[in-house]
Amino acid sequence: MRYKELIRSEVINTKNCHKLGYISDLIFDCKTGCIKQVIVPGPCHGLGLIPPASEYVINYCQICKFGDDIILVDICEEEALCERPRKLFC
Repeated sequence: MRYKELIRSEVINTKNCHKLGYISDLIFDCKTGCIKQVIVPGPCHGLGLIPPASEYVINYCQICKFGDDIILVDICEEEALCERPRKLFC
C-alpha cells in the first residue's frame, strides 16, 4: 500500500464502530524504517472551522486490518487521544 492510498483510508475503531477520521501523519522507527504510530486528527469543534486541539496516536500493533478504503483499529479512544502540540508563530 502506498502513502497516498493510506491517507485516503478512513480509520474506524472496532470497539465501538466509531469513525475516527483519516490519517494525517506517520511516525517511523529510524533504525528499522517501520511504521511505529499512526496519527489521526481528533474531534473537530466549531463546525469544522477550528482545527482540532487533540489527535489520536495509534500504535501500529493496535491496527487490526488494512482494507481497500478503511483501516480497522482496536483502541481505547480516551487513552489514544493526546493534546496536539501548539505551534508558535513569530
